[in-house]
Amino acid sequence: MNVNEININGENMLLYGIYSLPESQKGKNGALFLQNMIEGKEIECHIVAFTQNAELTAMCAVDGISINHKMVDLGYSKNINLR
Repeated sequence: MNVNEININGENMLLYGIYSLPESQKGKNGALFLQNMIEGKEIECHIVAFTQNAELTAMCAVDGISINHKMVDLGYSKNINLR
């Protein structure tokens, strides 16, 4: 898992509409925040699209809070195509 993706039941999904450079300090801090946000919680994801490489992209939420939007709101990720 990194700042841009989440693993649900062994399946990696990119967080739709957002991006941060994983090796940057912001990306590392975002990955830590993401891990703490989802640890031990039920995550709900809805697949939005597939990348050219057939990777899943999804909108995900925990406790009714959009993970995608939260990552942007807190400045861990850029809004690339998030509505």
